[in-house]
Amino acid sequence: MSEVHPQFDNVRLIASEEHSWLGASSLERSTRCTASPLVVQRVLEKYPERGGGTEATFKGSAEHDFLLIDCIRNEIDPESLRGNVYRFAEGDKEDQGHALIISDEHIEHAYMLKAWIDSTKKELDDPDLEVVTEFPVDFENIFGLPDSFSWIDLLCYSPKHKLVIVVDFKTTRYKTLYPEGFRQIIAYILGAASGLNLNLGEFTAKAVIYQPNVSSPRHPFPECDYDLQELRAWNDFFSDIGIEIGLDPKLEASTEACEWCPAKPECKAHHELQSAFFNELTPSAPTTDIVPVETPPVLTEEKFIRHLTDAQIARVLDIAPLVRGFLSAVENHALIQAQNNTVYEGWKVVPAQTKSRYRGSSDEILTILNKQWHLKLGDISRKTLKPLSEIRKVLKDHKNQSLLKRFNNDFVEKPTGKPVLVPESDPRTPIKTHFESIETHPPAKQEVLEARINSEIP
Repeated sequence: MSEVHPQFDNVRLIASEEHSWLGASSLERSTRCTASPLVVQRVLEKYPERGGGTEATFKGSAEHDFLLIDCIRNEIDPESLRGNVYRFAEGDKEDQGHALIISDEHIEHAYMLKAWIDSTKKELDDPDLEVVTEFPVDFENIFGLPDSFSWIDLLCYSPKHKLVIVVDFKTTRYKTLYPEGFRQIIAYILGAASGLNLNLGEFTAKAVIYQPNVSSPRHPFPECDYDLQELRAWNDFFSDIGIEIGLDPKLEASTEACEWCPAKPECKAHHELQSAFFNELTPSAPTTDIVPVETPPVLTEEKFIRHLTDAQIARVLDIAPLVRGFLSAVENHALIQAQNNTVYEGWKVVPAQTKSRYRGSSDEILTILNKQWHLKLGDISRKTLKPLSEIRKVLKDHKNQSLLKRFNNDFVEKPTGKPVLVPESDPRTPIKTHFESIETHPPAKQEVLEARINSEIP
């Protein structure tokens, strides 16, 4: 949770939270590799620094507190928090190395979420709609395991419609997430029902993922409904998983299970999966009828790729997140060890490159440059257009309702994203490939061409 810094009004501390032995964020791993909760616990006892998260995870937590706690729960105007600093705090100790400064992007994310809540209230026409942030859920009722709990980012419950809406806030930029079959959010729904004293069959459920940092036709609020049959099936699945975790845990490596696991460097199953993967990609040695080649040639990266079959390339795409995660885990482990006096031959620890920034308040600097140094305001400052969501909000409340439509038509566009490879399960419509987009001859010209060819054939 965030709290006001005792010395600065515009600085908030993000207190570290106690994490459960089996929590929602690790469900994708724990429900696939049922031995992972115990293995991870043992690894973190030996390497506690691996449990501290990265700068990206901290900033995600900081934006979470800004958005859900300050803007939604405390109903603070996002604009008033512009420039505020959120820092990490462990007890009374403040970490100066991690900070999130609230920018236009964060403010726009807050207004987007507020607009979605207002739209949901209007759509449901339920004045008693309950909107709660950080709703606690006890997974012990689902998995049958002690010390398993978590918090739902945003829970909306409509007594009128008996509707449970679970919203999960994601800040990741590299991976597009959808609520269909997403185990974390399904467990949230079941946990919310238990917390609201609702039995299966007494409510309907909707899952929503708010991921404002990615762009796709369904974002930023992709949603899906879960019916009674699906929820019962998932409830039984989680119960069986809880029994397996408690009585017969199994170590099973997979892309989904290993991607964020802090035990990867020591995990035997993960190493075996890596070895099997690279063995699949080893190209066979070329041979000739005259001189047999006993050892594979040394291949450059480009030539190696050309030797891969289509099936091998598809396999690379399947497991790429796992490989990236493994490499990242090794690099993070090496950095921590190097900072503790471990020497890796040919490597050293240096400060990362950073961008220069203003020291102190930009308003104070602007005043000094203008009043004391006599520099023109037009040369040292600029007025910028407010974020798109704020302009839309102004026009939505304007007496002339046609202005919003005109604004969207005249000044707003949705650019086409760069081509990316995604799994077949992704709901987006595929674009035409280069070959498919080449039209050799339009139909009318094709007929003329065929007639000319026929006339020239004797």
